Amino acid sequence: MKIKCFIALIVSSIIILLSNPTTAYSQNWGMSLGISTEKVVFGDVLYRNNTHFFHFGLGYQLTDAKGEEKSERKTNYGLSTSGSGVKFYTVDLGYGYEIIDTIELFVELSIGQRKYYTNYIDKRFKDGGYHMIDRDEMIAGLGIGASYSINSQFKVFASYNSIRKLGVGVRYVFNLY
Repeated sequence: MKIKCFIALIVSSIIILLSNPTTAYSQNWGMSLGISTEKVVFGDVLYRNNTHFFHFGLGYQLTDAKGEEKSERKTNYGLSTSGSGVKFYTVDLGYGYEIIDTIELFVELSIGQRKYYTNYIDKRFKDGGYHMIDRDEMIAGLGIGASYSINSQFKVFASYNSIRKLGVGVRYVFNLY
């Protein structure tokens, strides 16, 4: 469910920002997409103001969790386990500054939820089973990164976040100069 919300945010951002990129309203707005070593897909929407930029984003960890998520097991559900794991999602707020024409540095605060789960085998469920949440917790982390401007609109970035670990991505800024 959360991955669907993440995809909906990215798609709606693209539609809104592409709807009229020649107006002043869309100038200096942008978006980015990335992936990290913790199998996290993340993206954000950003706004640039001269040499400063602010971003709001989401991150979702891709996992091996089977089928549907259940918070409690019914008596007729399968009892054979097939592994366990951890999954999380985050909401990210960040600030960046352009130190020279082609280099930007940024910091971010990530807040989210981490869930510990166990996979159970049950052929009645999609993917041959379900996963049950054993416990969950709120998480918070900090990140830092740098981006390099290929041109005035396209940038590549690398970052480290205490939750997502190492990440890389691309950024596109709508502007007319």
